[in-house]
Amino acid sequence: MFNLAWLDPTLSIIVALYIFYQAFGLFRYGLRDILDEQLPETIRKEIATILEQHRGKLLGYHRLRTRRAGSQKLIDFHLTLCKYLSVEEAHDIADHLEKHMKEKIGRADITIHVEPCPFETCPGRHKCPGDFPFNKETPKSSE
Repeated sequence: MFNLAWLDPTLSIIVALYIFYQAFGLFRYGLRDILDEQLPETIRKEIATILEQHRGKLLGYHRLRTRRAGSQKLIDFHLTLCKYLSVEEAHDIADHLEKHMKEKIGRADITIHVEPCPFETCPGRHKCPGDFPFNKETPKSSE
């Protein structure tokens, strides 16, 4: 009567394509968790803002890496401090930064590598210039 023999195969192909599309989306979503995905740029900017707010205590930071492994946020960076700070003072600064980041960003595993000031002619902790670019690669000593 209506001669719709083509309708069944056409609808079958459409349904099959939809199933493949949904399966691909699920596969891609699952793959992100397996392969570690970088955190969104908004979180990276939040980290930079927090570090800028503590600029008086810090000389700089570099090698900022962020990633997500499943539901866990992973943050890792190198922090440059005056080389005349005690281990306890450097540790307190790193702990304070970690606490502040967790308050702003939420649950995260934060690893901070503390490095000494690379300047060989450092004037000391109370006169440290700290005038090199803050979020750039810190200069290397001339060895």
